[in-house]
Amino acid sequence: MLKKSIKILTSVLFFFFLMPLNIHALNEVVLGGDTVGINLSYDGILITGSYTFEVNGSTIDPRSNNQLQAGDLILEVNDQRVTNISQFYKMLTLKQEKVNEYPILIKRNDQTIKTKLNVYYLANEDVYKTGYYVKEKISGVGTVTFYDPMHGVYGALGHEIFDSDKKELATFSSGFISKAFVTSIKKSVPGNPGEKISSVQNNKIGTIEKNNKFGLYGKIIEMPNNHQTIAVASQDEIHLGSATILTTLQQDKIESFQIEITKINHQDSPDIKGLEFVIHDSRLLQMSGGIIQGMSGSPIIQDGKIIGAVTHMITSDPTRGYGIFIEWMIQESLN
Repeated sequence: MLKKSIKILTSVLFFFFLMPLNIHALNEVVLGGDTVGINLSYDGILITGSYTFEVNGSTIDPRSNNQLQAGDLILEVNDQRVTNISQFYKMLTLKQEKVNEYPILIKRNDQTIKTKLNVYYLANEDVYKTGYYVKEKISGVGTVTFYDPMHGVYGALGHEIFDSDKKELATFSSGFISKAFVTSIKKSVPGNPGEKISSVQNNKIGTIEKNNKFGLYGKIIEMPNNHQTIAVASQDEIHLGSATILTTLQQDKIESFQIEITKINHQDSPDIKGLEFVIHDSRLLQMSGGIIQGMSGSPIIQDGKIIGAVTHMITSDPTRGYGIFIEWMIQESLN
């Protein structure tokens, strides 16, 4: 669900050292729970689809020449590097012939290909049309799990960002997280995940250096205002029963909600879905219906220690979900 947001919770989804990991090399972290905006920029302009249009009674269908296709990344126009849509459109308005042909360089899978792009100038409308839909970035919201001031890094989401247009793990040339305020909640119902509706600010609070199946990681630019340090738990300290999650459902207010750990899937190497839980908190259920998109990364606390992060929901029952062990996220943040 990449309208201007990211489907970061789905149904049952969606270099590590070959030696025991001693997570107590990092005994404590600063708690997250804050909702942040996520911005991943492509290394060019991504073609996401195409459309037909009329020119002097003729239908123009860009798919007919098979030169460009969804998933292609436009790297250059007229031998000039292109990095954003405003720059791209500016390049395409240099000529005002009825049909303007531009040499372009694209990346398709692992190949770079020289081809051309036809741009039609409709003088009566004073518009330029290519027949292609494009975008320059992936944006959305998620939740920070922890900050590590000692190493200057953070961990968020607990699972990957998937590029629905390219149908693969999202790749990017640069990225950052920024402050966000939750303005409203679309509640989850069985079969239809809800989401946080958020207002994303422009200020960068962290870079994005890594996006993989265990989450989003990068360097801290600005720490949150209210620091709360918490001890880190190992797997053998986690037990079935009561726990809490920290998340933001109103503006930037981080709140604690009750859950129950129902299953622990002990793991010897990094993997997802180490924890299974059910939400019992009546207030959380009333506000959100259970787990919603944008809640991924919400830290899970038990016995005064951070044990993991919310990652996935069961679509048929939004009150139930999965979590990743905190040790795997910490390991990823330090590698």
